[in-house]
Order: sequence, then C-alpha cells, then structure tokens
Amino acid sequence: MNADCTYLNEGEWSEILEASDFISVIPSNADTTVKSTDCAYDRFLISPGIQEDYAGNWNVFRYDIAYNLNQEFSEEISDHFPVWVEFYTSRDTD
Repeated sequence: MNADCTYLNEGEWSEILEASDFISVIPSNADTTVKSTDCAYDRFLISPGIQEDYAGNWNVFRYDIAYNLNQEFSEEISDHFPVWVEFYTSRDTD
C-alpha cells in the first residue's frame, strides 16, 4: 500500500481510517521496509465484520535476519518485508 512516509503521512492515514470502519492491524511504528528507511508501507486493513476473528497477532517477517542475509541480497529479493496477521477460523459468528 505504501501507506507511510513520503507516500502517505500519518495525518492523511488517520483521516482515511477515521472516515471508514476499517482498522489497521499493522501499526504505524512497524518497519516493513528492507532499505534503511523506517516506514510502515505494508498494512492489513480489516473490516468490522472480521474484527472479532482477528486473533491479535501480527508481525513483520524479517527474512534478512531469519536467513542471515546481507543487505544487498535482501534488497534483491524485495524492498518490502512480508507482513502476516493471524485470524481465528473456528470462531466465526456472522
């Protein structure tokens, strides 16, 4: 989504969320970028109907650390780290 830093500042992001019923699971202080920037470009937005199924767990998969990769090789893979969110699959009430 590139929803941070020079692409979308915190004020704009807050306005977007306030104008909708969606919540951002990945917080603004998460760094999802491989490069030296510190930006939360990648987000998960969830709607009210699925919020109760959100298990409360999320993270940024730092493949550079997990696989002991240097910066140059990590950037060749992608300029974004993958993000994940966990949902309950057996508690759906709607």
